[in-house]
Amino acid sequence: MEENTITLRQWLDTNPDMDQKRDLYLYGDMALNYLNDRGVVVSSFDPEDISIVDNDIRKIRFNALEASEDYSKLKDNLYNYCKFGVRLYLDYYDYLDDSFLKSHFNEFEFGLPKDDVNYFKGVVQRGSFVYFNEFDFELRKKKLKELGSDVEGFDINSLSKPNNDYNNRLIYGDNPKDMVNTYSKSRIKSRDAAFVEFMYYPVMISLIFGVILLIAYCFFGLK
Repeated sequence: MEENTITLRQWLDTNPDMDQKRDLYLYGDMALNYLNDRGVVVSSFDPEDISIVDNDIRKIRFNALEASEDYSKLKDNLYNYCKFGVRLYLDYYDYLDDSFLKSHFNEFEFGLPKDDVNYFKGVVQRGSFVYFNEFDFELRKKKLKELGSDVEGFDINSLSKPNNDYNNRLIYGDNPKDMVNTYSKSRIKSRDAAFVEFMYYPVMISLIFGVILLIAYCFFGLK
């Protein structure tokens, strides 16, 4: 069955609210966690390089992938995803300087979910290496503990960690490294097709102009 996909840019054009953006960021983080655990990093968080399959934000696809098990690259990958999150919430998709974000983070806090500010601050300013889905689990556990402290029979240990592995396996397979070349070839093919299309009209115009000159030469030059 053919996939129904849209780019993240198209999804953002539907004007999702903060809760919807948070859900997308959470599922994207689970996908990133899944990929990083299997030695794959995301090389671009541009909205044009991210797809949503079947209009289901649990099925988020990062299309620009590369293989790497270097710890520093994995940590940088999480940082860049966190920076993407700031841009996501603020609807700001232009270049965002790292040093400016770190030194002026308080200016960006207003656009982030209140409960998540400390997470973003930890990753951006202190270099924490904690995936958002882990933070979200601890946050939910804390809230439920406060909510259920007076409820008889409440067991905080019954809370399960968020899991999106089923959808991630559908999107990336059990071994995402096998998908790296597939995505790369697809992007190269698309770029080449765009280049051919771009060059088609100038070439055709040149040929037509050449034919006109040849006809003019034959008509006027041979008289």
